[in-house]
Amino acid sequence: MSLKVLNRVPVRFKDGVRWITVKPNGPENKGTPVKLDDRTGEVLAGMGGKFNGRHISAVPEQGKNEQHGAQAVINWSHAPKEPERPKYKGADKYKPSENLVKKTREQFSPEQAKKALKSLGLKYSTDITDKKSIVRALQDRYDNLRKNHGHRWLGPDEGEKVYEQAFDIDACRRHVDEVFERDYGDLTKGEDGLTPEEVNDLKELYAETTRLGALEEVMSQSVFYTERDKLKDSEFYQNLGSQRKKMSDQVEAMTLLPARRPESRKRRQAKQRKVLQVQINKSKLQSLGKKIQQSNKTKRPANSFAQLRGSVAATSNCSDVVQILNSSGIMRTPVQNFNRMELSSVQSVAKAYIDACERYPVIDKEMTGGNCKPLRNAYAQCALLLGAIEFNVGSYGKGQSQQFYASYKHSVAKGHSPVGTDLDPAYAVAMHELGHAVDGNLRMKMLSEGLVFQKDKKIPLAKMIKKAVEKKLGLDPADTAKNLSSYADTDPDEWFAEAFCEYNCSSNPRPLAKEVGKMLERFMNGDFSDIYP
Repeated sequence: MSLKVLNRVPVRFKDGVRWITVKPNGPENKGTPVKLDDRTGEVLAGMGGKFNGRHISAVPEQGKNEQHGAQAVINWSHAPKEPERPKYKGADKYKPSENLVKKTREQFSPEQAKKALKSLGLKYSTDITDKKSIVRALQDRYDNLRKNHGHRWLGPDEGEKVYEQAFDIDACRRHVDEVFERDYGDLTKGEDGLTPEEVNDLKELYAETTRLGALEEVMSQSVFYTERDKLKDSEFYQNLGSQRKKMSDQVEAMTLLPARRPESRKRRQAKQRKVLQVQINKSKLQSLGKKIQQSNKTKRPANSFAQLRGSVAATSNCSDVVQILNSSGIMRTPVQNFNRMELSSVQSVAKAYIDACERYPVIDKEMTGGNCKPLRNAYAQCALLLGAIEFNVGSYGKGQSQQFYASYKHSVAKGHSPVGTDLDPAYAVAMHELGHAVDGNLRMKMLSEGLVFQKDKKIPLAKMIKKAVEKKLGLDPADTAKNLSSYADTDPDEWFAEAFCEYNCSSNPRPLAKEVGKMLERFMNGDFSDIYP
C-alpha cells in the first residue's frame, strides 16, 4: 500500500505521533487526515474513528493488504508491562566511616548536649553531669521495663552502664566487644565475610551508635516528664535522633556487605572447583600411570626391536622395508605409498618408527599407518590424535634426497630446526612427527580417563610440559629460538615436537630438550607428577 502525503510537511510531535493525509480509495479521490503513531503504525484518530487502534495498512481495500503481525505489535505495545523490580540503592562497597564518626562525636558531644539543654531554659531539669540523679531515674525506668514488659536483659546496674556510655566512648567499645560475636560474629566467617579492617570500622560505628542512644536516654531522663515534649521538639535533640538513625543505617549497610559480594563468591567457588579438579586430575593421572606401566610390561621385548632394525638395515629395496613395517604391527593399518620413497629415506623413516616405539611403547601398535604423498610447504605432517604421519614425496621421494638433505641442513644452520639433528634429515623429520604422535597418544589416554584441564575438555599436554620445563630450568619463553629453534616458537605443539626431535636425534641435546626427554621417560614409567596442574 502506498500512502500519499499531500503538498505539505507532516506535523510531527515529540512523542512519535504525526498527522498525515491518505487516499485509501485511490489517488483520484479526496484525501483523509489521519493521526498516526509512526513507531507502531497505529491509527490514533481520523476517518471517523472507525480505524482507531488498527494498523494503517488495514485501511485500504477493507484490510486485504494488512501487514502480517503488525496488529500484534500494536496489541503488545498496549499490554500492561510488568513493574520493574526496585533496585537496592545503598552502598554495596565498603567505605571507611572514620570521618563520619569523628564529625558525629564533635557535633553531639556531652558538652554540646549540656549547652542545648541549658539554652531551652526548662524549669524542671537536672544538669546532665548530676550522675547520681540521672542514674537513679534511668534505673527506675529500666526496672519498670523489666518488671512490666519482660525486658530481662536489663540488669540492676543498667542505668550506671548507660550513663557511662553516654560520656565515655571506651565504655561503648567495651560493650560492643562483649556483644559483637553474638550480634555480628557470623559476618566475619568465610572468604566473603568482613575483613579485619571492616570489622574494626563496624565496631566503631556500633560503639558510636550506642553512645548516641545513651546520650538520648540521659538527656531525656534529665528533664522532668512534663517538659519532655519541649526537649523532643528541640533542634539538637531531633538532630541527635536523626544522626543515631543515620549511624544505625550505616551499621546495617555494613552488615549486608557479605551478601553483596557475588564476585568474591564467584572467585572463591572457581578456586574451590579448581582445587577439586586438581585433586581429581592427580588421582586420574595416577590411575593412568599405573595402566601405562602395566601395559608397557606386556608390549614386545627389547630384542625384537633390535631384530627389526637389523632387518631394515639389510634391505636392498623399498618393498622389503614396507613389508617389514607392515608385518611388525607397529602401526594398526598398513603404510601407503612408502615405495615412492628413496631407499635411504624409507630406511631412516622405518628406523625412526622402531626407535620411537622402543623408547615410548605407548605408541607401539597404536598408530595409524603413514603415507607418502605431495604436501605443500612441509617435509611431513602428523594427525596428532591418530599418529598418522604423511611424508612429502617432494622431499622423501626417489631422487629427492640430495636436495632434501641440503635444505634441512640449511634449516638447522640458520636456527629454524634444532641443532645436532642434521646427521640424518629423513630420520630427524620423522622423529619430529613421531613426537606429535606420542603427544597425541598421551592426550587420548588422558581423555579416556576423563581428565579435564580446560572448559572445552581439551588436554593441552604440550603446553603443560612446556610450562613445567621452563619453570624448572628458569627459562624465558622469549628465548625459545635460542634454547631450541625458531620453529618451536610456532606453538606449544611444535615446541614439544622440536624438543622431542633434538632429544632423540642429537648426540648432545641441550638442557631444554634433555629435560623434556627425562620427563617423557617418567611418563613411560607411569609418573605424571611433573604436570600436575
